[in-house]
Amino acid sequence: MIDKNSEHGLGHLLNPTDPESDDRDWIRHLWTFIVATVIGADRVEPDWLDRPALGRITISSPTMLQPLATWNETRPYAQQIKPYNFLLVAHAAPLGHPPGADPEKFTLIAPYSADATLWAGLMWRNLHDPHGPTYRITTEDWDHTLGGQPADLVVVTSYRDVLHRYMRHPEAKSAGPEGNPCRHDTTGLLGRRQVHLTSGNLHHIGKEANKIDDVQAGTVTALDDVVNDYGTPLDILAALVWPCIATLSNVDIAARFDVAERTVARWRRKDATPRDRHVQALIMLAVDVALDHLNRAAIDHPWCDLPLAAARRDWRTVLAFHLDRHEPEQPRCPCGCGAPLRPRQNYATDACRKRIVRRSAPPTPGATAAPRPQTQLTPASRPHGAQVGTAAPIDSLDMSRTRAADPSRCLVGW
Repeated sequence: MIDKNSEHGLGHLLNPTDPESDDRDWIRHLWTFIVATVIGADRVEPDWLDRPALGRITISSPTMLQPLATWNETRPYAQQIKPYNFLLVAHAAPLGHPPGADPEKFTLIAPYSADATLWAGLMWRNLHDPHGPTYRITTEDWDHTLGGQPADLVVVTSYRDVLHRYMRHPEAKSAGPEGNPCRHDTTGLLGRRQVHLTSGNLHHIGKEANKIDDVQAGTVTALDDVVNDYGTPLDILAALVWPCIATLSNVDIAARFDVAERTVARWRRKDATPRDRHVQALIMLAVDVALDHLNRAAIDHPWCDLPLAAARRDWRTVLAFHLDRHEPEQPRCPCGCGAPLRPRQNYATDACRKRIVRRSAPPTPGATAAPRPQTQLTPASRPHGAQVGTAAPIDSLDMSRTRAADPSRCLVGW
């Protein structure tokens, strides 16, 4: 006795005995047949296994109604197929398409009929070829010893084909008893399958619920038509992170992350993919800069009274809020001269670059370094989370104010 039978992968098909009925007892009969086959018990084959396995869809767009324009031209309005009427959908079997047809653009539809015995005799049309010919369907494989398959004949899947494929379909999300990915012949107690994610192939997508009824009915053959792909982490960096830290030069970021300046330049141009730790560090840096910009501009935001950790956890919203409310600042030369930088420009002049090089050179033996200035923050200029009267990390300070105080020490601590 079957306690609960799964309808996954079968729910889009019509009841082969009574298409008008919502009774799904026919799926229980299939599961009884499957279990009896596995354990070697006596089994009774349903008499409807050789009928075409059809689905039903609703005409919800002009694209779905267009292939039936010829049908409607020869009939009075009362007999025409109208929007939101039902259609039957047939699924071509592997190698069952007519000669020259594109399997990715071939879905058969026909006017709805509740009589399952008439399905094989209906005139079918290709949903993706509105002005194409009509087709006949059959569930029997074509005998090629008799010659080529007729151009108007399509071999479609039957409930028997669905049953055989269902029995041999591997459970991709589970692992077998030995811990290996499931195969078509795996049996036994299944467990969770371990998945290892590689950041280079990571894509952010939306829920696959667009046209879910059409996908389940089989009228959508390419998932790219319904899946929203929001891109890779590089796209997220370009959309949210880099605009927030546009005021920081490649030199500043390179010194902070201990990487080469040209590496940061390649990150900005999307010529290279940052490592995971660098991606996280760039995001956290962008959050700190975004909050500092919002505080200095006296813009009220939801993270005013929250700890910095809470803002970092909600980094997408923080960065999007910053880009929406904060007017972007033009990046300035890192040498402290205050000159604006053009796109892909690291220094205002060659003299500025040399000035940075001289500051980065090791000190001369016997020379003493000037004492590091201590910057006191006022309530209007303190970064997020800092207290009045305490020295905050220089990487969270307003760099333009620090350079104005002492341009010769603008890179100290980075």
